[in-house]
Amino acid sequence: SLFTWYQSHWADSQSLLKAAAEILCCWFD
Repeated sequence: SLFTWYQSHWADSQSLLKAAAEILCCWFD
């Protein structure tokens, strides 16, 4: 699920903006 992906990648994110951009790219991919 998206939530599981979010959890697994959050620790690697350097900032909230980067995390949001990654989620948006994944969501709209």
